[in-house]
Amino acid sequence: MALRRPVVVNDHPDQQKVVNESGGAICVPYKEEPFAQAIISVFEDPKAGGTDDG
Repeated sequence: MALRRPVVVNDHPDQQKVVNESGGAICVPYKEEPFAQAIISVFEDPKAGGTDDG
């Protein structure tokens, strides 16, 4: 996030707090499928990960 790169994190409460405050990541359930889909979405559209420079 500090390097302006897309980040995918689990919906752990502490990670959710950081993501909600920064807006710099995608927060998904702690399961393989949602995590994989979020990573794919970042590859397809880098701006989807919360960065504004793709």
